[in-house]
Amino acid sequence: MAQARLRFAHDGLRANWIEADSWLLDPGSACYGGFGDLAIHLVDLLDWWGFGQLTPEILRTSHILRRTAAEDHGLALLRLESGGTAIIEAGWASGSGPMLQVELLGSQGVIASRDGRLLAELSDGQRWDLGLLNPDAATGLEPFLDGVATGDWSRCVPLSDAVSAARLIDAIYACVAPESPGS
Repeated sequence: MAQARLRFAHDGLRANWIEADSWLLDPGSACYGGFGDLAIHLVDLLDWWGFGQLTPEILRTSHILRRTAAEDHGLALLRLESGGTAIIEAGWASGSGPMLQVELLGSQGVIASRDGRLLAELSDGQRWDLGLLNPDAATGLEPFLDGVATGDWSRCVPLSDAVSAARLIDAIYACVAPESPGS
């Protein structure tokens, strides 16, 4: 894969469904802001898709809405093990509802989200509809809650994968660039 571009965002801060006194908005409690909260899902996805080692190069964060001490949006550039580039963008200040956008570019074709679906197209013209993209946190939380209730953790991400994703988010934050004026 030569390039991966992933965006996961929602309007939780803009639409006020993240409450002003939420622990999520306190960097001391949550560790990160809007970028880290949502970007961890994107780095987990890149790992799940087999992109191999991801090396952070730069993170730019913004306080678009200026309602929290933590950043509400960010964009990171990572180097793929293949030598390609991954761009991940995430945050709480998007214009409307949850959005998940995917674009993977390679020498053999493209996988991209269009109208809420994930589509693949090879260079020879073959095409597949890989299914609906549903960025619903409640759906992702179901296996965890089931594990708590039943003790069956088989539907959850292995703990080692979760720790690896969290460590990568830490490494990305270590590459944060100064905010530009007005961001």
